[in-house]
Amino acid sequence: MSFLLIFCKLSLVVMFVCSSVTKLRDMDSLSRHIETTARLPLLSPRFLARTVVVAEVAAALGLVLTERFGFLAAAGVLAGFTAYLVHVLRSGRSISCGCTGASGADVSGIHLVRNGIALVLALAGLVVPHVPLQGHLVEYAVMTGPSLIAGGALLYLAELRDLLSLGSADLGVRG
Repeated sequence: MSFLLIFCKLSLVVMFVCSSVTKLRDMDSLSRHIETTARLPLLSPRFLARTVVVAEVAAALGLVLTERFGFLAAAGVLAGFTAYLVHVLRSGRSISCGCTGASGADVSGIHLVRNGIALVLALAGLVVPHVPLQGHLVEYAVMTGPSLIAGGALLYLAELRDLLSLGSADLGVRG
């Protein structure tokens, strides 16, 4: 099993698990967010909120249990989330993406960049050769740390950007 395959897999698992856990902590807020940003006449915001969390958990489980299905599910979930972000951006409203539940930065191009990077990870996972797990525990051990960092950084990319730009302003850095 290649290091790239393991990195793609674990990074996406971390991103989806962390995202779903933050949403589960405040489902009412997520439901209100969906009601504000994505009105679908036949589906209640509460149902859509639950569906979002189930989709993220299914993608993460798919990546753990059956890689090919997991990478396809991850790509599908990310494509849907990206379409939603484009919808919110086009509305011109300043509103959180809901990516991490109640908190989160307002939707911006950085969210599209984040989803683009995650989609590249999912698609790379589909084209990298897959081999059985046996004998590859060392590769998993080596890739766990970088994957945890990458998955978390991807999920909070907008917040990291804001933190880093705020930090340079606080230091009195001027152009």
